[in-house]
Amino acid sequence: MATYTGDSNDNNLAADSQVDADDLFYGMDGNDSLSAYGGNDLLDGGMGDDNLYGGDDDDIYIWSYGFDRIYDTHGIDRIRFTMHSLSDISFSRNETSDLLISVPGNNQIRVSNHFATHTSAYRIEYIEVGGTLIALQNIDAWVYGNDEGNVLRGDAPTALWTDTMYGGDGNDVIYGYTLRDILYGQDGNDRLYGGSDGDELWGGNGNDQLFGEEGDDVLYGELGNDDLSGGDGTDLMYGGDGDDTLSGGNGNDTLYGDSGQDILNGGAGADALYGGANSDVLNGGSGNDILYGGLGDDTLDGGDGDDQVFGEAGNDILMGSLGNDYIDGGNGTDTINFIQVNYGINFDLAAGTNTLSNGDTQIYVSIENIRGTYHNDVIYGNGGTNIIYGGSGRDDLFGNGGNDILYGEDGHDRLWGGDGNDQLYGGLLNDQLYGGNGDDFLYGETGNDYLFGDGGNDTLFGAQGNDQLNGGSGSDTLWGGIGNDILDGGDDLDVLYGEEGDDILRGGAGTDYMYGDDRYSNPAFPNAGNDELYGEGGSDRIYGGAGDDLLDGGASSDALYGGSGRDTFHYGTDSLNQPYDFIADFELGPNGDYIDISDVIDYGPGDVLSDFVWLQPTNFHTRLYIDVDGTGPQGAQILAQIQNHPTLDVAQLLANGQLIV
Repeated sequence: MATYTGDSNDNNLAADSQVDADDLFYGMDGNDSLSAYGGNDLLDGGMGDDNLYGGDDDDIYIWSYGFDRIYDTHGIDRIRFTMHSLSDISFSRNETSDLLISVPGNNQIRVSNHFATHTSAYRIEYIEVGGTLIALQNIDAWVYGNDEGNVLRGDAPTALWTDTMYGGDGNDVIYGYTLRDILYGQDGNDRLYGGSDGDELWGGNGNDQLFGEEGDDVLYGELGNDDLSGGDGTDLMYGGDGDDTLSGGNGNDTLYGDSGQDILNGGAGADALYGGANSDVLNGGSGNDILYGGLGDDTLDGGDGDDQVFGEAGNDILMGSLGNDYIDGGNGTDTINFIQVNYGINFDLAAGTNTLSNGDTQIYVSIENIRGTYHNDVIYGNGGTNIIYGGSGRDDLFGNGGNDILYGEDGHDRLWGGDGNDQLYGGLLNDQLYGGNGDDFLYGETGNDYLFGDGGNDTLFGAQGNDQLNGGSGSDTLWGGIGNDILDGGDDLDVLYGEEGDDILRGGAGTDYMYGDDRYSNPAFPNAGNDELYGEGGSDRIYGGAGDDLLDGGASSDALYGGSGRDTFHYGTDSLNQPYDFIADFELGPNGDYIDISDVIDYGPGDVLSDFVWLQPTNFHTRLYIDVDGTGPQGAQILAQIQNHPTLDVAQLLANGQLIV
């Protein structure tokens, strides 16, 4: 046995190559070269960056500090660490098949060609840490990082090893390369690359990125908000906890979102996507895919190909796209959305099967709501409660039975509620809304709209634009909104509000309440209008509000309130031989109101006015009598009672220009 000892300089210590002895080498300080050749040798480079050549037989390498390089050729060899624990040490592989052993303080040992082949004579068999001997036969199967951010590399592109690598704490980058690798990111925000062949990647804690790359891979995001990409091959992916994004890539992939609000993209191939818990987004991509939303309110898009889409639990949105698809909304209130289809559709929800314009046949089960395209659509609801969105384009929407909600949205649309208590919203342009039977709510929105309540007790809002509102039968409430509107109550007891603009209000049959504008009760409409209000049949209450309004009670006994402004109380032939009206707020004076009876008397030049009209005080009021043909009091009838004016006379009204004959 020989002992070779260096000094603080750079030493080159070499044994006798002709003697096969067990030698001791101590390089001390400096960048040394120690060559043992044969025998069971001990090599201690000491401080500095040393090159250690063990040679044949069973050698021990003692590491102190620095960047050391070990060249081993034969035997059962070990590396001894005297100042560190296993948790301080990390392992990796480089592209030239070297084993890299890293320790804190920017120190490293490189074992040359350790991973060159399965039967490599250049390998280290053991490490010795704190007196414990640990076999490195599994260095083929595992590489550990430490609590720092490590870059761990598996085998070289041409090597044959299968790797298992553990990132440890810190934000790690791990590369698997060829053959089947098992990569564990563990703690930290890690990036894992499987490389060639079928790999298994585990993200661990943190927000990780996993790339399967080539081969049939299995990816587990585990905890955190992870990004998983399968790449080529038939991949199996699990998002785990957190809000994850899974992309299958090429191949026939299977993706599980698990818990969290996940995004699943199948990519090319026939993929299977499972949303899991919470509200997820599933995109099948190209190929014949199968999608399961799971729990939560999910958005599912089969993409191109003949797909099967199952919303399952929750209120889901299912995207209509190309292909002969089977779409089942499952439990909850689900919506089929055709917004990405590039042509108009003719869709009947009640039919269950629809052939689209391009020839694709699609089957729909358990779908409640529909959103149309950007083009001209015709959409029919079923007998249930549906929500239908027309989208852009000139659309025809039919609610049919049930309590439906219809939105015309953009375009000149026509909406029919059908039976049930429906809600209809016109949208931006000039729309037509037909409530149908039931107590309906119609809202024109912008544009010059036509609203027809039809049967039932309906509520109609013209909103903006010059609108036409007709309540139809039933006790209806009509609001004109902004613009010059025409309101017709239709049959039964109706309430009409002209609101802002110069409006025309017609009560129709029945006892109606009409308000020319709503200036005082609704500050959203501050501008008074000069309105025309016609009671027609029934005992009506008519309120002109602000502005110079025309009030015509029509048949039966009506109560007329002109409001502020110079109002005209007009009488037509339908008010003859009827119970008289009550004019509640007649204003006297040059700027007062008018009473127009020119259409109910045959007065002309040369006639005596007192034969046609006279006033008679009664208590605190004055009654207006007329005789149509001027033959005298025997043909007189009461036309109106002017409230709170007990001393009016015809001459006074004529002098002020307030009686129009």
